[in-house]
Amino acid sequence: MTTAIKEALTSHMATEFQDPDGAVNYRKLAEGLRLRVKDLSTAVHKTTRSLEKNYKSKTIQQDLRKVLYIWVLLRQMLGSDTSILQWLKSPNPDLDGLAPIDAVCQGKAEVIIDYLSNIRTGQLS
Repeated sequence: MTTAIKEALTSHMATEFQDPDGAVNYRKLAEGLRLRVKDLSTAVHKTTRSLEKNYKSKTIQQDLRKVLYIWVLLRQMLGSDTSILQWLKSPNPDLDGLAPIDAVCQGKAEVIIDYLSNIRTGQLS
């Protein structure tokens, strides 16, 4: 397989936040985003205990994948982990001054996904 093909097939992956079986690992994701597990549990609409006990459940994995997708989009758009974290933690005028990570922690990952998708496709807000 050529390098270009491999890169095209794997550009959407963030394996550093996943278990070997592909499940999003909440601890790795929280650490990468520099969040407390409690904040990530709120982002996925669960209690911390429920997240810890059932993180491989279908519904929790769907919500964790949304948060992970934000990371993937930002990696494709910004490149470095440092830039991603800076963007996530900076107040954003398009979000009424709210930092994107705060929107995510309030359970509004879809808002950030839509925002990034619009920027990526040239539909600036």
